[in-house]
Amino acid sequence: MKKSKILPLILLLVLALALFFAYKVMIGTQESGTPSASTGDEVTMILDRISDDVRALRYTAGGETLSFTHAASSADWVLEDQPVFPLDQTTVASMASAISTIGVYRTLDTGDTGAYGFDAPACTVYVRYSDGEEHSYAIGALNSVTGNRYFKDLDTGVVYMISPALLPYFQYSLSDLFVYDTLPTDIDVSYISAVTLGASVTEDAEKIEEIYNNFLRLTPTRYADWSGTEEAKAAYGIGAAALSLSYKRAVSVTDTAGATITSRIPADYTVTFGTPDEEGRIPYCLSGSDVIYLADAAIYEAIAAVFG
Repeated sequence: MKKSKILPLILLLVLALALFFAYKVMIGTQESGTPSASTGDEVTMILDRISDDVRALRYTAGGETLSFTHAASSADWVLEDQPVFPLDQTTVASMASAISTIGVYRTLDTGDTGAYGFDAPACTVYVRYSDGEEHSYAIGALNSVTGNRYFKDLDTGVVYMISPALLPYFQYSLSDLFVYDTLPTDIDVSYISAVTLGASVTEDAEKIEEIYNNFLRLTPTRYADWSGTEEAKAAYGIGAAALSLSYKRAVSVTDTAGATITSRIPADYTVTFGTPDEEGRIPYCLSGSDVIYLADAAIYEAIAAVFG
């Protein structure tokens, strides 16, 4: 009886060991190489820098190459050769952070057999630091067994296995990194004293409210040109008409007793329109911005109709 009970347990143990060794063989086949001492979930750091020291960053993904620079004297990243581009600072800063701290799961000791995906990498990344140190990397194919990605140091040729979480940081197109302007949040319609469109002015409260409601529809969602050049503005006819809101803006001030009170000061906000196109869109620039946005021409027509 005891032997009959023990035998199934022995068989199960043998089966478990067989499955374990089969898995290890499959891992080795997928990697086409011998892992280094850094295996499993243990992480070995191959780069651990301070992201604030990054001065240049470039990546190529999806056929598009984007290059950014960060001057030590400035807190902002800029698109190389196009510094006026309204760049998403937070996203680019996160890229610099991601590529400055790199931990690997495995180091592959043999050369690329073609299965690593470096013939057409998912992404290549270049980074340079303030002390002149620079690195170039390629992110390759996904290993279907481990769920990790092949990662190559292009300077040394060494191939690693890394977390797949690095790649998404470098999958943004230029349009993804565009930061739209926003309409001011400090305009209270009840404090708008007058609205001007071209040579026409109204101080009528009902008309002002109708104009303001249409003004809110000008929240940017599409752009025509972000260069800010006078040539671009002329091409879109910017300056053909201007809408100006005169209002009193709320500000917090401290009185002589140290109490904080709300006061209001005169302010103006202007939207400058261009010439409507054949697709029923009208170009415009918001106050304080040179980006040429596009809106439905019907919005402008609704505003103009209030003036009669």
